[in-house]
Amino acid sequence: HDVPVYCGLWKFANCHGNGLCGTDRVAVYPASNTNELTFMEKFWLRNDLKKNPNLRLACQVRVYGDVNVETLCKRREEEA
Repeated sequence: HDVPVYCGLWKFANCHGNGLCGTDRVAVYPASNTNELTFMEKFWLRNDLKKNPNLRLACQVRVYGDVNVETLCKRREEEA
């Protein structure tokens, strides 16, 4: 849906959906409508999941029903 998930320099310097960079973080609600966390998500998000258990890597999450997605790019723009 052309939702920007990469912020700043990461728009150009990312792993293009392979789960290797951890830069496409999003919050997905409800988590029950998505797949379980992948190994790469557990690795890249290990510290941040304590603060927000709904964080996911956009390239790794599979959606099985209606969800709301909050991109971190939008949040960073609002904080600036």
